[in-house]
Amino acid sequence: MKNLIKNQKGSITILVIASILFILIVLVNLFLWAGNTTNSQSKEIELIQEEYNVTDDEMTEAYLNAIK
Repeated sequence: MKNLIKNQKGSITILVIASILFILIVLVNLFLWAGNTTNSQSKEIELIQEEYNVTDDEMTEAYLNAIK
């Protein structure tokens, strides 16, 4: 009977360690995903700012070319 109790304590320890590792892996993945999303958004914002960074004359010229 005492051997069964000792074996169960080891099983509980393994279960707790596995649960902690699983939670840790999930949290690390969430952190990496959030960082990747932030980087992607920053790059997209820079590209949009570059595309819309034109003078009024350039915008008028582009408009006139588009309606021809």
